Amino acid sequence: MKINRFLLLSFVVLLSVSACEKTDDDNNDNNNNNNNNNNNNNFTCGSVFTDTRDNKQYNTVQIGTQCWFKQNINIGTRINLSTNQANNSTIEKYCYDNQESNCTTYGGIYQWDEMMQYVSTEGTVGICPAGWHIPSDAEWTILTNNYSSAAGTALKQGGSSGFNALMGGRRDPDGGSYQISDGAYFYSSSLNATNPWYRFIESAGSDVGRFSSVKTYGYSVRCIKNV
Repeated sequence: MKINRFLLLSFVVLLSVSACEKTDDDNNDNNNNNNNNNNNNNFTCGSVFTDTRDNKQYNTVQIGTQCWFKQNINIGTRINLSTNQANNSTIEKYCYDNQESNCTTYGGIYQWDEMMQYVSTEGTVGICPAGWHIPSDAEWTILTNNYSSAAGTALKQGGSSGFNALMGGRRDPDGGSYQISDGAYFYSSSLNATNPWYRFIESAGSDVGRFSSVKTYGYSVRCIKNV
């Protein structure tokens, strides 16, 4: 009888410890979620936004009715330019010339599917943080329509918009990287049939080009705040 009472008491203690551990885990999860939500709920456009996934900070700018990152997003693990980004549990990025320092300056470069995190829903969050999303083709048009002419000049680094477009170049399907300091390429989350729309700003030009390309090109990504 004493042995049975000892076993019963031990079982009750184990249940109590497990319940406490589960409560602590739930509280930690809730705290993390609250931190992410507070980061967005208390955010005012024009201030610095901290991406709690990696604690990188992004300046932001209000342009008309929209709030944009002033920098290209730089999240993920760098892989070689010669390798296609894959649908796995890791966000993968390219850096121009395979140099991490270029990601620090210009942000990561992403193929369309990786940027979208393998969905095709226009305006999806993709690789952006919670509360932000990949801009649609229509949202890019709203942005450029703020300027009656020379939108490219207004959106460039030092331009009147504050958008601060950097000439980060691109990654081609052949695995090469091209046009750093000469061209800025920005994906949208919208498709032209099967090919995504993107915007192009040339260092020597004053316009913003609207084109579509195959999804295996790698371009820069700007995030826009949910409304």
